[in-house]
Amino acid sequence: MKLILLTVLLGICVAEETESTDVCFLLDGDQSTKPFPSLTQCYKNNQESCCVSAHDATIEGSYGGLLSATCLREYQELEHYFCLGCNPKMFNYIHWYNASSGCYDTSNGGVCSFNNYQCDTSTCGVAGTHGWEKDGKLGMIKVCDDFLKKLLYGDADKCSIDSDSCTIDKYDNCGLNLVVDGFGDDAVGWYPSAYFVDAAGKQDPMKFLTDIRPPYFQDLFHISIGEYSDSNSKYEAFKAGRYVESSCTANTCADADNCDCEPEAGFPYFEKWSQPDNAPDTYDPKSCFSAASSVHMSMLAVLAGFAALVVQFM
Repeated sequence: MKLILLTVLLGICVAEETESTDVCFLLDGDQSTKPFPSLTQCYKNNQESCCVSAHDATIEGSYGGLLSATCLREYQELEHYFCLGCNPKMFNYIHWYNASSGCYDTSNGGVCSFNNYQCDTSTCGVAGTHGWEKDGKLGMIKVCDDFLKKLLYGDADKCSIDSDSCTIDKYDNCGLNLVVDGFGDDAVGWYPSAYFVDAAGKQDPMKFLTDIRPPYFQDLFHISIGEYSDSNSKYEAFKAGRYVESSCTANTCADADNCDCEPEAGFPYFEKWSQPDNAPDTYDPKSCFSAASSVHMSMLAVLAGFAALVVQFM
């Protein structure tokens, strides 16, 4: 009887684990599946994954190039972040600029395609303005603030991304291999808290997120954080004093909806988190990438624990 009950409960758990309607960028719009062979770098996604072994090997190589061999298992959040492409929920963490409607509704066998954003003067303004940064991109990665703090700071509870006194010190004990101006094109070991700063020497979280990207999500994607979910790059550049026009004032940039200031070169492009084209009304624009493990893995642990508890008292 105990064995039967345990089998049923775990069977329910496996059904929950393997059933999916999520689509995957690295699988060309196909749904997530259980990978075979198993993943080694992104092993947390071995129950269900949006990637296969070759992707996993690429991610492993990229992650290994960033850190020394002795530090590869020191940073769980960074590992989790680098495995974004394998995460079965990855589709929900990106504001897709031009994904087909089939990506949001797979119940009717809809075909999913990820298309580049095509910019013109009506959508991006005149040539040279910051709006053109969106042209040719696929979407914008959305990172939750709580996860970002764990990604940046040794003591995430005491620091915030808008603090002038905090430094990006999470990796100072190991250092990171970074391409630094004046030291050639190859990555060199560097002290992170001294690198991820702006021109004034203050911490620059967006520089970290711009430079340290999950493999496959570099050139074709923008990035944003929860702090900026109701804002855009033009307004944030104005508030930070990082814009190019001397005529840019509080009158010409009153808020995120009314700001024509052009950010300085290198300032990252991002926009408000809104309803993507083709997304249904049930879509949550505020969904973002977090430090939590896969929902499926959590469900597996909960149901397995419940099964063990029931067996104990039978």
